[in-house]
Amino acid sequence: MERIEQTSVRWSFFLHPDGCWTWVLGGGDGMADQISGRCANFGMVVADAVRHGFNPERHLWSVSHRDWQAN
Repeated sequence: MERIEQTSVRWSFFLHPDGCWTWVLGGGDGMADQISGRCANFGMVVADAVRHGFNPERHLWSVSHRDWQAN
């Protein structure tokens, strides 16, 4: 099996309480390098990330729910 080399680039995909999605691109220093605009669904946000260089086989990535409301 071929070894896939991962980079220190990290992509995070967030579902917001209003149902919109965003992505955040972070570097090895933990800081956000780019933040997307809101997308209507997960497929659209992933397609937008791919247009901005996202490669799920090479980059670290995660999916989270971003709850902006205090409990």
